[in-house]
Amino acid sequence: MAVVAAVVAAWFVLGRGPASTGEEADSGEAPPSGLRVLTAPDLDLHAIAEGSGEAPDGDDVPVPVVPPSRVAGAIQPGESLGAALQRQGVPPASIHPVVAAVGEIYDFRRAQPGHEYQVELDREGVITTFRYEVSPETVFEAVQTGASSWEARQVEVELDAEEAILSGTVETSFIGAVLRAGESEALANRIVDVLQWDIDFSRDVRPGDAFRVIYERLSLDGEFLRYGDILAIEYRGRRASQTAIRFGDDESAEYYTLEGDPIRRMFLAAPCRYRRISSLFDPNRLHPVLGVRRPHYGVDYAASTGTPVYAVADGTVLFVGVRGGNGNLVRLRHAHGYESGYAHLSRFARGISAGDEVTQGQTIGFVGSTGLSTGPHLHFALKRNGQFIDPLAAENTRGPSLSGQALRDFQRRRAQLLERLDEVRIADVEPELEAEPDVVDETFNEGDFVHDF
Repeated sequence: MAVVAAVVAAWFVLGRGPASTGEEADSGEAPPSGLRVLTAPDLDLHAIAEGSGEAPDGDDVPVPVVPPSRVAGAIQPGESLGAALQRQGVPPASIHPVVAAVGEIYDFRRAQPGHEYQVELDREGVITTFRYEVSPETVFEAVQTGASSWEARQVEVELDAEEAILSGTVETSFIGAVLRAGESEALANRIVDVLQWDIDFSRDVRPGDAFRVIYERLSLDGEFLRYGDILAIEYRGRRASQTAIRFGDDESAEYYTLEGDPIRRMFLAAPCRYRRISSLFDPNRLHPVLGVRRPHYGVDYAASTGTPVYAVADGTVLFVGVRGGNGNLVRLRHAHGYESGYAHLSRFARGISAGDEVTQGQTIGFVGSTGLSTGPHLHFALKRNGQFIDPLAAENTRGPSLSGQALRDFQRRRAQLLERLDEVRIADVEPELEAEPDVVDETFNEGDFVHDF
């Protein structure tokens, strides 16, 4: 537009006077002395305003780039945040300092397609406010605080929590029972996580088992987002039963039995979720193929390749790598003289290395069939003071029980939650008088290899 104004002004000034009109120029009369007649050029004002017009004589007219005042969108596949903002006209020089400020509290290398952003800019294209949504409840913002400074923070998103009660009966699997009761597999997995020290959901669940649970459903603006805390669970099973009560401050809450003993034990009931046990611990096992006595110092869990394998207890990583017939092996050292081994892994969890501290339930690898193995399974072994012991028979102690005022507070909370659980009825389940033996399918042939680590 500046070009238009200059051309029009020149024509108006230089052509000003009686002889400056087209009519006068055609009349044949001479212009006043010292002046010459100029004819205004044809200008496409709209085209120039849009940046596509041409100046007289074909010279390019530089069109200033006007930055947007507001930009909003989502990251596309294969696109970085910077590329997404530039695609919408945000000047590159404005992007870096803001992203650097937010990068102090969020690692943009974790940015994913679908993450949303909102940006406001001033007339010079400088970002004044920035908002980045990883999810509806994980939001980061930056606000301009000076000529070249921004303050970043994570937004506290208040979610609405609603308590709900669910009950069901097992027909084929526990997860299937939760789905039939109207909730998702995510809730089933949360319940399994709470009870995993006392109930092995891969082998203890039987048809007819019943359960009921109080839990939170979290929503934002009326839309369900995820499950919150599980407040109480009762599982009645033929082979295993347990009731768990959540108690304590939000930051330190734990689950306890009805007597006030911690649900958490030293070891998980199993190091992975599996289809069946293919070999039990047996120092005098008759090898299914060779027909000779070969000790089996562990338990084999048949599971699909890629199934996560968990540390059965807090500990320190002693070894990560390939070791003979074990294939890919992880060794952990635990308290009280215990060590555990996880063999035939398809791969290791990212970042796991010797010397690392791991927590109970942390993923350390994935089921596979490396080493001397003919099918995907986890060989899990446990030692105490250097001697192999049966993982399924190992002493599995709990932490200290509640006492004093904490126990009295727990008992009041327990009474409230049990009263709520009783609002929904579930079937009585007769426990097995004598536990059925584990069905062992000797599927995998490990040759004459004796596991050791």
